[in-house]
Order: sequence, then structure tokens, then C-alpha cells
Amino acid sequence: MLWYNLVFKKFNNLPYFLAKILSIIPYSLRPIIGSHYKESSNRILYFKALSSKSQKDLLFNKMRSITQHAYSNTVFYYDHYQKHRFNPLQDLNKFEDLERIPLVYKKDFQGYPLELRSFTAITPKILSNTGGTTGTPLNFYTPAKKVGIEWAHIHHIWYEQIGFSYKDIKLLLVGRSKVNNFVEFDYKRNSLRVDIYAPFEKVFERLVSSFKRIKIRYIHGYPSAIYELAIFCNENKWAKSIITKHLKGVFLTSEFSPIKQRNFIEQVFEAPSFSFYGHSEGCVLAYETQPYNYTPIHSYGFTESVKMQNGHTLVGTNYYNYISPLIRYNTEDIISDICLCDGLLESFKLDQGRQADFILDINNRKILLTALIFGRHHKLFDFCSHIQVKQVKKGHAQILFVPHSPLDLSPEQLFDSSNVEIKFSFKAVSKPIRTPNGKLKLLV
Repeated sequence: MLWYNLVFKKFNNLPYFLAKILSIIPYSLRPIIGSHYKESSNRILYFKALSSKSQKDLLFNKMRSITQHAYSNTVFYYDHYQKHRFNPLQDLNKFEDLERIPLVYKKDFQGYPLELRSFTAITPKILSNTGGTTGTPLNFYTPAKKVGIEWAHIHHIWYEQIGFSYKDIKLLLVGRSKVNNFVEFDYKRNSLRVDIYAPFEKVFERLVSSFKRIKIRYIHGYPSAIYELAIFCNENKWAKSIITKHLKGVFLTSEFSPIKQRNFIEQVFEAPSFSFYGHSEGCVLAYETQPYNYTPIHSYGFTESVKMQNGHTLVGTNYYNYISPLIRYNTEDIISDICLCDGLLESFKLDQGRQADFILDINNRKILLTALIFGRHHKLFDFCSHIQVKQVKKGHAQILFVPHSPLDLSPEQLFDSSNVEIKFSFKAVSKPIRTPNGKLKLLV
């Protein structure tokens, strides 16, 4: 398996015939992620089979372990818990005590350098970042095993929803800076990755010329990008026939999809849609049981509903990340229709979430900010506390950023503007722009 290990780690743009062979290897046998994928798959089934009391005992032990670790090994959590007069070495004795653990917010982390929020002795680790919906960036480390853990849970969700198999080909519409020749085969995800910045005419020319024998079973990606594809297919029946011939379902991720938009997607593609909730921080993973009603998977992370002044918010703990712990992390997403079962959050409704903001390029094409800003790794994130985008005119956008440290290069060099027909200008501001009701928006 050494040859496959080297290929898996080092090569992204493989010839299709070789990539297709690699893609059929079961995830549980793949190097790097296989053991974690298999372990997580077993853990999901084990957790579901436990009694409610046993589930709570397991979660309590995981929460106590990571909280005590964070308190003893990171400057941030020691300071944070001392400030709130909380000592996890003494104050955690039963499941109900978990409510005593102080919440953390993204803004709390931003006052501390990454190294003071992390226990870097653990390796291997991956540097990650998130911008969330407000344009407030946060960097953190994630353990390398996250990939296997996450895919195991997502595949389990999809299997329960529609009988998904990892061998099924997906059409993938997410934010990547560069896709070679409009469509390329992603063997790691067994997907045809689409350049969502390119005209769909070019995308379908490539599908017909190079991938015409592939049976597309699913569409997976940002709802806003899939909606744009649905509009194109509704106007171009030949394109619609290519996608819908073998299609079984549509998986929506990263954004909130309004009901009218979602109904249109299902109508055009003649297939059901399924949504799941997750984020880069890896604290919460939940899947849809009914439209906009979600069930969290506690084997992935401990998920809670916490009452705040503006309603109930979703709070999560990533209890497998001992490098940059995220403990009782408030996502600040408002939830309703909360259902508890013996003290555990069983389901919730998400009324609104990550809306699909966009700007227009020089050809009047929509460029989705979820993809442009958060689908790429912009080094500018490392030097600022907030990023927002302003459309100056068609084909011209301004990036507003609030620096928290001096830039080592010009903002143009720290921002990935490749593969989009937009002229970007940059402006450093002392504070982010807020709406009249005090909210921060990515698009201003």
C-alpha cells in the first residue's frame, strides 16, 4: 500500500483512469484516514445502541477529559476559566455540571495568539481557518484524523437518508480557487469537481467530451451554486438530461437554502434534496430529518441548545481536538423548536443560516462569497480580525479589513483573486461595518 500512500498524499491532478481506480478503494482501507474512518463508523453504531444514561455518561467523560486538558495545557482556557471562577479539576462531577463550563465565542479567541490557544505537542496537525457568516476570521489547528472522522459521519448520514454508497459519483459544486479545464475528477471524494466561477456552457462541454460515460448519482455543494446550475438546466434541456438521467438526490451544505429556491432545485433535477449542518470548527454535525429540522450526531461532537437574550443558540464542543480545543463554542446560530430527550438535544429547527451573498463579475455573473472568501485560504485572514466585501460596481469589489497586526505583504498579495473576472481594491478600516440592529454582514 506504500505506492497508494504516496499518490494519495502528493498528487491531486491524476489522469482520470488512475484516479478512478484509486477512488474505489474503501475509505476504511485508505492510508492516513482509514483507521480513523473505521473507528468512527463503529463509534456511531456503538453510541446509537447505548441507553440514554450510558450516552450521557460517555459524553460527560469526554467533556471532562478535554476541559481538564485545555485548562492544564493552554493559556487561553486557564485565563478564561479563572476569569469565570471555574475549575474543571474540581467542578465537574456529574453530567449536569457541564452547564457550569463557561461558553466561548469567536471574539474570545481573537485576543490570544494561536499558540496560546493550542497544545502544539500533539502531531500531526493541520492549520485551518474559518470566517463564518460574519466575516470574522479565526485560525486554529485540527488533528489530521478529522478527515476520517468527518467523512465517516457524513457518509453515515447520507446512507441513512438515501442509501448512499461511496462508489457513487457526485457532481461537486464548492469553492475552490482553480479547477483544471472546468471539470476535474476528485478521486478522494469520488466526485466531478466543477469550476463554479466558469460559464456552465463550458462545464457541460467538458462533461460531454470527457466524462460522458459517468453516471452522476448526486449533486453536492453550496445551495446557491446548485440553484444557479438549476436555472441553467431549466433553460437548457440538453444539459438537464445529462445530470438527471441517473440522479438520486441533492446534498446541500454550508448555506441556508430558502424554501422557494430549494423547491426549484428539486423540481428541475427531479430528485429530493437533503441538508446537513456543519462548520469548519468541527463542533456540530447535524442532519435533516424533515425540511429545516435537524438531528445532531453526538458521536461527532457534544451539541447543546443554550438560552440567550435573543433566543436559543446552538453550542457545540469538538471533543476530539486536543490541539486547539473548542469547548462549549457558541456558533451564535439561532435555533427553535428544540426537542430534548433525557437532557440531550435531540432535534432543532434552523430558521435561517448562512445566506448566499454574492457579487457580480465583469460579465454580470454571480460570484458567491461563500466560495470566494471561505472556500479559499487567504493569507490576509492571518492579519485581520474582520473581513467584509463591498460591490463598488459590476466587476469591481472592495475588500474591507480590520488589521490586528502589520501586514508582511500588500493586501493584494495576501488575497487569492485568481480565476475570477473581478478587480479588487483593498481598504483597511478601524472597525467593521454593522447593520442598524448591530449585526455584522459579510456583504456590505
